[in-house]
Amino acid sequence: GPLAPPEFAPVASTGPIPIYPQDFVFPRTISEPGTYVLQGDLRIDDGMSALNTAFIIDADNVTLDLNGYEISGDGMGPAGGDRVLFPGNTTVRNTTIRNGRVRDINLLITTGLGVTFEAPRIEDLMITGVNAITLNDFGVMDRCVIRDPGSDNVIFMRNDAVVRDCVISGFAGDAISVLRRCVVENNVIYDGDPNNSTGISASFAAATEGRNTIRHNLINMVQTPIDLDFGATGSRAQNNIATMFRSFGDLTGYDAPVAPNSLTAGPFHNVFVP
Repeated sequence: GPLAPPEFAPVASTGPIPIYPQDFVFPRTISEPGTYVLQGDLRIDDGMSALNTAFIIDADNVTLDLNGYEISGDGMGPAGGDRVLFPGNTTVRNTTIRNGRVRDINLLITTGLGVTFEAPRIEDLMITGVNAITLNDFGVMDRCVIRDPGSDNVIFMRNDAVVRDCVISGFAGDAISVLRRCVVENNVIYDGDPNNSTGISASFAAATEGRNTIRHNLINMVQTPIDLDFGATGSRAQNNIATMFRSFGDLTGYDAPVAPNSLTAGPFHNVFVP
């Protein structure tokens, strides 16, 4: 008789899905997992949609590849301004945006309002004039350049997030704020407001016992290089170099150097030269 079909039949891959700006209708809802590849620059203009949003992500495991192109706006607009990504469900997991430029956007990844992205990835982006970026639980930001952000506090890392191999410049407030069990490594942070800027900060009381790892970062021309005042318990600042700054932050928590201005602060080998 006929053979029974296999219990798990293979699913044919459709390959990358092109997105053509000339055919774009705002917002574009993505409801299937896969890789979506932009085929030209995309402009978010006021009035294009109720949320001024480019993409609503309504599926897990979606990658938006900018393919070297740019998404831009005017940084303003209704309901919080221009947005690139907005979650279509209470929790959307494993969303990646990569490989291009984002300019003059209020929110790169929208969170709050009862919806969130979990484990997002932001990779290989040139980001200019974008307001605060929230990197939610298990999120990763890798190999990005952020210039002249549009608001104080550039990257807010929540739980178990990673920022590495990034360059941040032209900012006020905190370049990177950590919460719990975050890793901040191999970043270059420079040219902050001389009277109001911190390179890396645990500036939220909820970060107590944060157990964050801050290592191999180069911080230059800021007010305060590293401040673990609220999140120092269990956190480690190790092998960081800071130069041309105005004030020492608090690194006196457990497992952090007691004398941040020492070239040989315990085993942590931070070099802080005002």
